[in-house]
Amino acid sequence: MDQGQSSALDATSSQLSERRHGANPRCHCSRTGEVFKAWTNKNPGRRFYRCVVHGFISWVDTEEPAGWMKISLLEARDQIRRLENEIKMLLETNNDLNSQMARMVDSTNSVAELTESFAIKAEESKALQLELTKTVERERLLRQFMVILWVGFAALTAVIVTMVKK
Repeated sequence: MDQGQSSALDATSSQLSERRHGANPRCHCSRTGEVFKAWTNKNPGRRFYRCVVHGFISWVDTEEPAGWMKISLLEARDQIRRLENEIKMLLETNNDLNSQMARMVDSTNSVAELTESFAIKAEESKALQLELTKTVERERLLRQFMVILWVGFAALTAVIVTMVKK
C-alpha cells in the first residue's frame, strides 16, 4: 500500500458509535473530540479523538498495535476493502443490467406497438380490399347498363329513322 492510500485512510477513518460522556478531550477551538478508528498501516484499529474541523486531537488507545493483532487488523481491513470494491463493481453491473433490461422493455413495447399498428393496418387493408371489390362490381354493372342503354338508343334511333323514311 502506498503513502497516498495511507494518508487517505486517516481522512476516511470510520467514526465509532461509542462516545465517552464528558471524557472526550476538547480541540483548541473548544469543540469536543469524537472517537474515530484509524485504519493506516501503522495504526490499524487504533482509536483516536478527532475534531470535525481540525482533525486529530489525541489517541484514545495509548499503545500502538503490534504483532499478530496488527497483522490481523491489516488483513481484515484489506479484506473489507476488497469486498467493498466487489460490492461496488456488482452494483455497477446491476445498474448496467437494469439499464439494458429497461431498453429491452422499451424495445419490447415498441415491438408490441408495431404489432398492434400492423394489425390495425391489416384490418384497414382488408376493409379497403372489400370496398375495392364492391366498387369494381358496381363499375362492371354500370358498364353493362351503359352497353344496354347504347344498344337501346341505337335500336330506338333505327326505329325512328325507319319511321321517318316511310
